[in-house]
Amino acid sequence: MTRFRQILGQALGVLLDPRWYPFVATPLVGLAVLLGISQDWFQRPEFVLDDWRMRKAAEKGGKVDSRLLYVGIDDSSIAELGRWPWERSVHAGFFSVLSSDPPGAIAYDIWFPEISGNAQSDAQLANAAANAGSGVFAAVARNAEGPGYNQTDFGFTFPLENIEGWPGDRHGNSEAILPYEALAASGFVGFVDSKPDVDGVRRSLPLVVRVGDDLYPGLVIQSLMTYWGLDSSHLSISLGDRLVIRSPEGEISIPIDENGEMLISWRNQEQFGYEGFSDLLGVLGYAARENQPPPKELSNLGERILVVGQNSTALADVGPTPIEADTPLSTTHLNALNTILTRDFVRRVPQPIMLALWFIIAICGGLYLRDRGALWSAALPLGMTLVYLVLAEQLYLKERILLPITWPIASQILLHFGAGTVHWLKEQKQREQIKSIFSTLVSGPLLDHILKNPDSVKLGGELRPVAVFFSDIRSFTTFSENAAPDELVESLNVYFGEMVDCVHQQNGTLHKYIGDAIMAVWGDILDQPEEEIACEAVRAALEMRTKLAALNQRWRDDGEMEMHIGMGINFGEVLVGYIGAPERREFTVIGDAVNTASRLEGLTKEFRTDLVIGPKCHELVGTEFVTRLLGKIQVKGRQESLKVFEVFGETTKMPEELQTWVARFEEAIQLYFERKFAEARAKFEECLRERKDDYAAGHYAERCREFEAEPPPAQWSGNYVMTSK
Repeated sequence: MTRFRQILGQALGVLLDPRWYPFVATPLVGLAVLLGISQDWFQRPEFVLDDWRMRKAAEKGGKVDSRLLYVGIDDSSIAELGRWPWERSVHAGFFSVLSSDPPGAIAYDIWFPEISGNAQSDAQLANAAANAGSGVFAAVARNAEGPGYNQTDFGFTFPLENIEGWPGDRHGNSEAILPYEALAASGFVGFVDSKPDVDGVRRSLPLVVRVGDDLYPGLVIQSLMTYWGLDSSHLSISLGDRLVIRSPEGEISIPIDENGEMLISWRNQEQFGYEGFSDLLGVLGYAARENQPPPKELSNLGERILVVGQNSTALADVGPTPIEADTPLSTTHLNALNTILTRDFVRRVPQPIMLALWFIIAICGGLYLRDRGALWSAALPLGMTLVYLVLAEQLYLKERILLPITWPIASQILLHFGAGTVHWLKEQKQREQIKSIFSTLVSGPLLDHILKNPDSVKLGGELRPVAVFFSDIRSFTTFSENAAPDELVESLNVYFGEMVDCVHQQNGTLHKYIGDAIMAVWGDILDQPEEEIACEAVRAALEMRTKLAALNQRWRDDGEMEMHIGMGINFGEVLVGYIGAPERREFTVIGDAVNTASRLEGLTKEFRTDLVIGPKCHELVGTEFVTRLLGKIQVKGRQESLKVFEVFGETTKMPEELQTWVARFEEAIQLYFERKFAEARAKFEECLRERKDDYAAGHYAERCREFEAEPPPAQWSGNYVMTSK
């Protein structure tokens, strides 16, 4: 059990890893699609979307073949000719009035399965149909429910040849119920078997039906064979692919499924030519009796195909189709004939092709979203869904191609919802990790910025230009020895609280405490101009100077010891990242610029000042602050020297007298580097007269006296070499 849990945990870990999610989730969802695609609950929503496209196409009014004439047994016919079912002599009269100019085919979607109680009437219908010669009567593949049914005489209809494959049992039986023998012998039979889809809607029609070990044409195919005078040798059938008719109008290739069904391209009934049964019977009967030609619109019946069926509201031969809830089922054959004659075939994209395309798109989409956030994981499938819906609609309206909609969209949404969840979990974990790392390192507003933009922090490491700050308490050992432990801790906590507050107010990051030292960095998180980074770091140091002065005043008033610090700031490129052993890591910076910043902090002890900055930092702050060059310093561990500057304060806050004094000092140190030691000494001594305690002026004045007495060698560069950190 423990082993199973370990395996399950590892599997979930891989699934919830954004790097592997597309490769794991896509096959799993694909397998679910394969298992569910043939289920009724899976097909129903797809059929709804099929109907939506078919209705839109019907509303646009597609092409209708003018040779088709729908003859409806409608309410007026029932009212005029009597209660249904009629005597077969009525039907005989209909065929009789057509015999003078018989239509090319009469698809008679009325079932006459057995002889009636009126033998004369039965004979009249059979004789009239024989005289017309083009009648195709309805038959069904079904076991007889009792004696008296014709199950053997197919009339002029013969089994089909040239067949590849074999249909299932959806449309077929071991036996058939045919028109009664005399009627069957007078013409052709065509099977009207038609089962609706799982939701009760008829969208397709079988073109062939199995009876025993043979395939026979449905009513639609037999009507076309009759119309064109074809036999079965003119047809080729490949079940699951196509039915080919080699007609006088050219070869017609009809797409069919493995059951021999053809999807119908539906039209609204109003688009077809229409005559009521009784109306047509009356008009043609009158013309025959009066020996007159029929009306112009009925003068070319020999070139037409008549579909005769019930459409009376009083009769029950109706059912749902894509275009209407209660559609006369005889119009199914009418629409199927029109689909073939206009060659307006509907095709579904084969499932293997769709699955392959889906798999490719799913993998590519997953890889694209792998490094993107939860928002993209929601927006992309929404956009893809809208595009796909438009594509599916337009492909059907223009090309009659039926793209599946439900499972591709549902599976993509599921995949991307899963991807969004994985990204959300990753982001939540990243937020918690960032929060735990940075909650004590940065200010509240900056932490909020990081949490809203977690990608702004590359915990894995990146090179960034930053300003690195170090500070240290001077003579801390003496300070700690003269204070009680609890007083020391309290003073340090107050001190650190005030200093860190200065860091946070200027958007800096507190990286660590090193004993009594503070390390802070600017530019390690926020993307800022380098000038802004440098100025914020220097401004924070100046605020520390001000706050420490206030603290010292308070401590003096309370009779406590004062603190004095040294601060160094260096600017350079460093590696920023979450670094350390797996057991203990920390967000930090690594690089030569860090070591140099620490050395600059140590230099404040040498020059008896509290704030020095490196050359790049000085260049970036420009004239924002009043600074002076302390010298060319060769810090411990480096071969080349650095120009190091002391910072007095912001230029706008410094008195003119100080700025004048700084300018004089700058003149003096330039003379010093030019080996004009007497002139330099005079300037330094002038600076000392105004600021007697200035260590740098005193130091350089003394060096000038030494060099006046004993000049330095020719290769002298003026560097000041630090011997300690």
